[in-house]
Amino acid sequence: MLLVALIMGILLSIASYTYNYATQRARDTKRKNDLFAISMGFEARYKDETCAVQRVYPGYKSVGGYVWADVANLIDQTPLTFCDTLTYFIKTIPEDVNTTYKYKYDLSTDAKHYRLAAYMESASNYKALDTTLWASYGGTTTLPSYNYFIGK
Repeated sequence: MLLVALIMGILLSIASYTYNYATQRARDTKRKNDLFAISMGFEARYKDETCAVQRVYPGYKSVGGYVWADVANLIDQTPLTFCDTLTYFIKTIPEDVNTTYKYKYDLSTDAKHYRLAAYMESASNYKALDTTLWASYGGTTTLPSYNYFIGK
């Protein structure tokens, strides 16, 4: 009887670990897909020819410095003459299931390059930011705790 309980305990601990790992990977996959969808919205804005200021990414501001900002902020902005909101190009902006880490974006000083960031739970999904290249564009190079970056 004791042996059966021991085996059941071992099997339950393996099943629990496997379940937790699988759910982490699933959330990370959703994050990757969300960033890809957001990047498609960024690209649509860049290619749009109906905006007054063309060939820039959403979030472009004519004054001020560029810092990592929440992608969700691109929903609430009053549309400006240069189509600053992302919701003009993507109907629903995805949000991370983890409310501690919101999706972030950063633009180069000329708004011709962008980076999107997310926090991944699984170390196998980390993707580092090329800080040397990004610094040459004039963007912010650091974002503590975030470990997955895409952009152009």
